[in-house]
Amino acid sequence: MKVFSKFKDKFSWAGAELASAVNTFYYILVDKRTPWYVKVLSFLSLSYAFSPIDLIPDFIPFAGYLDDFLIIPAMFLLAKKLTPREIYNEAVAKADKFKVRSKRLFEFAGAFLALIFWLAVAGLFIFALFKLVKGHKKW
Repeated sequence: MKVFSKFKDKFSWAGAELASAVNTFYYILVDKRTPWYVKVLSFLSLSYAFSPIDLIPDFIPFAGYLDDFLIIPAMFLLAKKLTPREIYNEAVAKADKFKVRSKRLFEFAGAFLALIFWLAVAGLFIFALFKLVKGHKKW
């Protein structure tokens, strides 16, 4: 079980690092001083990171996750190398500030999305119930 615990710890760390990189490259993307080619690469990196479509489908054992663990970090690394140091350092500082605030924000957003989901389910249930009752002329 220690092996699985180590993998879990490493993947949790990698996920946290990826989230931090996403925030950093968002701030690089919106900075007006960022060169256009870095903006394009940052945009492509962020788009691919959030895209539900992968180059290698995830259902293929092991190979399906290669793009998540190789392509996305490689794109972020290239964008980092091309970004001027001053802009990159400011983006990292902003991302670190966001990380502190984001935990509560994500908890709130998750609760809000769950509430919206269940309200939609309840609305569909009530709508279906009214359709069912309206369809019975005996009542």
